[in-house]
Amino acid sequence: MEKLVANYRPAGPERFVVRKTNHHEFVSADSVNWIESADNYIELHCGNKTHLLNETMSRIEQRLDPHKFLRIHRRHIVNASRILAVHPLAGGTYEIEMQHGVRLTSGRNFTQAVRLLIGR
Repeated sequence: MEKLVANYRPAGPERFVVRKTNHHEFVSADSVNWIESADNYIELHCGNKTHLLNETMSRIEQRLDPHKFLRIHRRHIVNASRILAVHPLAGGTYEIEMQHGVRLTSGRNFTQAVRLLIGR
């Protein structure tokens, strides 16, 4: 039981609260295609919308459900359910093809995470 409690990690946020000029908008975590760093902020890419959130990549990565979101680069975290294809590139990196035609390149430090995703 102690081991279970020590390894417990919450499933992650169900939604994000994004501050706008005169209101707060709620963005479902399931609607996020990928997350991109923007200095000390992150951009939530949801279809054709992008939301800026006052959060760092390392903090958001700790909060996200690791079964749903995958860090593929120091600047990118992807929603695994939004990946259409993974294309190998030279040097052990991968090009991740997302819905809506976006292609993101993995970093060498995250190669193992992508390999686990594709079962290699």
